[in-house]
Amino acid sequence: MKNLRLALPSAAHLRDCASTLTSFRSFHSQVATHISNHSSSKYLFKFFPSSFTCGATNRFTSRTTTCYYTTTYLPQLEHNHSTLSAITTTTSHFEKVTKPISILMINDVYEFNESPDDGVGGFIGLVKLLNKLIRHEKRLGHPTIVTINGDFLSAGLLSNAYKGKHMVDLFNIMPIDLVTIGNHDFDYGLDVLIQRVRESKFKWICSNVELLDQSFKQCCEVSANTVDAEPPPESEVLLYRKHVMTFPLNNNELRVGFFGILTPQTSILTNGLKNDMHRIKIHPVMEVAKKMCVELKHIDKCDLIICLSHLDMKEDLELSSVKYLDVILGGHTHYPFIEINNTNNTLIVKSGSDAKYVGKMSLVVEKSQRNQYHTKIYVDNVGLILNRDSNETPLSDEDGDESVKKMKNLIHHLNSQIPKDAYDVLAVCESSLSSATSYCRFRESTFGNLVCDILKVAYDADLAVFNGGGIRGDKTYAVNYHMKVIDVMKEFPLINEILSVTIKGKYIRKFVELCLAPMNESGGYASGLYPQVSKGVQIIYDRTKEPNHRIISFEINGKPLEDDKYYKFATTNYLLEGGLDGENWLKFYTYDNEDRIKINTDDKYYMTSLVEVIKEELRKMGTINVSLENRTMDVNTEREES
Repeated sequence: MKNLRLALPSAAHLRDCASTLTSFRSFHSQVATHISNHSSSKYLFKFFPSSFTCGATNRFTSRTTTCYYTTTYLPQLEHNHSTLSAITTTTSHFEKVTKPISILMINDVYEFNESPDDGVGGFIGLVKLLNKLIRHEKRLGHPTIVTINGDFLSAGLLSNAYKGKHMVDLFNIMPIDLVTIGNHDFDYGLDVLIQRVRESKFKWICSNVELLDQSFKQCCEVSANTVDAEPPPESEVLLYRKHVMTFPLNNNELRVGFFGILTPQTSILTNGLKNDMHRIKIHPVMEVAKKMCVELKHIDKCDLIICLSHLDMKEDLELSSVKYLDVILGGHTHYPFIEINNTNNTLIVKSGSDAKYVGKMSLVVEKSQRNQYHTKIYVDNVGLILNRDSNETPLSDEDGDESVKKMKNLIHHLNSQIPKDAYDVLAVCESSLSSATSYCRFRESTFGNLVCDILKVAYDADLAVFNGGGIRGDKTYAVNYHMKVIDVMKEFPLINEILSVTIKGKYIRKFVELCLAPMNESGGYASGLYPQVSKGVQIIYDRTKEPNHRIISFEINGKPLEDDKYYKFATTNYLLEGGLDGENWLKFYTYDNEDRIKINTDDKYYMTSLVEVIKEELRKMGTINVSLENRTMDVNTEREES
């Protein structure tokens, strides 16, 4: 049987959840379009698939799996979850008891907007939604756990000013229980991360990061990765290897174990660890996951084991094969994803980015009072709830509780710190423009074309390449939209400087191959390295071929790229200094006598921040008019228009 994968490839054609879906590439753009056309709709999207069951020997089965998308909360929950609400904690003559438990999750949250332009996302809506869901589950007698699965300290509008403290302050207002570390949480270095951990009211867990710095060993349980290690006193722990929650279950108890996993690519993906790599060690994912699951199952006697992961989809799918692991609450890939891997019956959920959706799953644990290993876990329902807050809807007494008031006050304070000139207009859109994650990380995008065209002109280069993951706005700009400074700041919150180098064509080909390498052969998984390219470039590739051998043709201005010809090439210092493969190209190739790279230090914008380059060039342009031109094409995929 194929894996069960829930997704939304088209707003017009909802697929049955028993089919295997391979792509979320058009998810966000189509959802945004549907939302704008159905602003008053009670139900935006709902799946009502048939239930499926596994064999009696399986530990993880599903009664009814529902993926729902909705803008209003309690009525739909009561309707869609009637099966769950009817379940009570009872004892049968077989001495078995059942316990429903609900999990809410978000991941990769960078912006704290009060009222986003498209009405989706935002922290006012998020705190209201979490409060409503938790109250609803409490009325049913169901315990609720809330998690953030990495990446929220960096890559936002005010992140560089506050170094993530503002995000901790915002999340401290919410009912967050557990978080794990994402690669961008290291962007400001290890010392800043530990300070943010100290300031948090919620617990941080990460099992595959070992802190080698002696100053942290006494306060971080994660410093030891062995079962028999003596942990420090609870009062001294800041960063946990694991966490166990217990809930009453008649004369017994339900034990839920958590551990956290960070992507091993972190040292490449963040510049913040450049000076701190000697202070930490990131252990292999599978090795640590297997140890943690055995420990939680046999030492801690957990009935349910959950991993908070910050991995790409390929790594999460591999992780789902680990014995005893029931649920993976994921992040890192920035697009919604739900899958039940029937090989190992492990549920994987990712909720996109920027809290546009809250992942919700209701599990039911059936446990023998005499034997832990007669435990069964049912997925009663699982889905994504749209976080949409309307200013036109009056606050109820519950909505207007203290946490909502605190959130509004803090957001107003943070917004007051944004400089007034951030609202200056740079250019007017003559064509629509999209920075949707579903395009930038999968294929050619209009915003990627704009950025690369600007870099090509600004550096008088033959071509420019920019990684799609560096475009962070996930937004659509309509015709006649007035592009402002703040839009550019939100699109490019990461600290990137631009430079041009003169380099042989064979190395440019290698550069682009490395950008294409992370793509899954099915084409279904996003990559932050996906190459956006400048006008005049056409790259045809085959994602089903082996990594580093995917380019079929590479042309510049209608002529094939020549391996031994030198080209002037503009890109970011991040990619050239290790962001591609961990290798510092500038150092490695500069000292190659035959193929020396020339760094063009006489460029007007040499090592100027990306934001400044884009701002200045947009001012000169005055108008924006870009389109899709088949600059990058996968031979396996028909072109889709954004």
